[in-house]
Amino acid sequence: MQLKKPVLITIGIIILCGFIDRHTGIKFVYVATYFLHWLIPVALLVTHIGLGICIYRDAQKRKQLLVAAPPWLWACVGFSGGIIGLAAYWLANYVCVAKTPADESAEETPD
Repeated sequence: MQLKKPVLITIGIIILCGFIDRHTGIKFVYVATYFLHWLIPVALLVTHIGLGICIYRDAQKRKQLLVAAPPWLWACVGFSGGIIGLAAYWLANYVCVAKTPADESAEETPD
C-alpha cells in the first residue's frame, strides 16, 4: 500500500514532534500550536486569493453585470471580503439579474 504525500508529511510531523518532546522537553501541544498559528492564516490567504481570481474570471466572462463595476473591483471585493464578498457578488449579479445575451445563447444551444 502506497501512502499519499500529505499522509507522509503528517506522519513525519508527528514523529518529529515526538522526537522533540523526548529530547527537549517541549510538548507536542506547543509544537502543534506553532504549526496551526502559521497554517490557518496561510489557508485563509490562499482561499481569499482564490475567491478573488474566480470572481474576476467570472466577471470578465459576463460582459453585462447588473452592478456596473469593472471585474477588477469585484475581484477586490472577493479578496477582501472572502465568503461575504462572494455572496455579495452572487446576490448582485446572479439572483436579481435579467438574463444576459450570453445566458440566452447558452440556453438555446442543444446538447
